[in-house]
Amino acid sequence: MKYRIEIHCNNQTVYKGKPLSMPIKEEAIVNKSDELFNDPDPCIIHQSYARQKIVDAIMELFPKTSTKNIPLENHLDRLNALDIENLKDCFIDIEAK
Repeated sequence: MKYRIEIHCNNQTVYKGKPLSMPIKEEAIVNKSDELFNDPDPCIIHQSYARQKIVDAIMELFPKTSTKNIPLENHLDRLNALDIENLKDCFIDIEAK
C-alpha cells in the first residue's frame, strides 16, 4: 500500500510527502548502515537500504489505514531518527492509497 503523510507542529506543516522522503538524520542512516552491513562509511546503495529500514520501522508504529492527528509524543524513543525539531509537539496524518 502507498502512503502520503503530513507531520505538523504548532499548526505548521513540517513535512508532507511520501514516507521514504521523510527527513532522516544522517547519523541515523550511518548507524543503521553500520548495524546492517558493518559499513560506517556507506555507499549510496547502503544508505538507501538503511533509510528504507528506518522508515519501515517508523511506519510500523502507526495504523495501516488513513488516520489524522496521531500524537508523536508517545513514540519519541523510536522516532529519534527523524530530523524534525520538537517532535513531542508534533502530530502525523496518514493517507493510505
